[in-house]
Order: sequence, then C-alpha cells, then structure tokens
Amino acid sequence: MSSAKHTVSANDEIYQLLREALLTLLTDLDPAVVTPHASLADLGANSYDRFDILAQVQERLGVAPPAADAATAPDLAALAAAFHAARTRSTAGDEGD
Repeated sequence: MSSAKHTVSANDEIYQLLREALLTLLTDLDPAVVTPHASLADLGANSYDRFDILAQVQERLGVAPPAADAATAPDLAALAAAFHAARTRSTAGDEGD
C-alpha cells in the first residue's frame, strides 16, 4: 500500500461494512469519531480486533485483500481501498474463466 491518502466516501459500501464491524466490536466507541481517515489503532482496536473486523468484512464480501495491504493500511479508507482492489481482482479473474 502506498502512503498516499485514499479517497473514500462515507457512504462507500465497503467503508460502511468496516465501520459497522468496528462499532459492533468496540461497543464503547463513539460513532462520530469513526471516519474514513481514522486508524483502527487510534480508535482503540488492537491486532485481534483488526483481525475480527477484517474477517467479518471478508465473510460479507467473499474476498480479502492481501495480508500485507491489510496490515499496512493506515486508516479505514486504505482498508476499504484494499478490499475494493481485491474485489476488482476477483471479478477480473472470474471474467477469464
């Protein structure tokens, strides 16, 4: 993942799935602080929480970003971008069948 800021709308489907998983897991978290450019660590998520959040979204979408991309994503927008890229790769692979 590059260090460039990723652009994602607050209405983006994958961002919303990540946000929902985060708020479900960290029940004391104020929803107002969960923004596309908030990092999971800054929001109080530890490595186990991060794994659970990624697993929930992966299950819903049926795709997962490469582990390196998921591990180095600096914020929710970057995680959403990684899932978008994985879904695009998956779709492109399906067209080749």
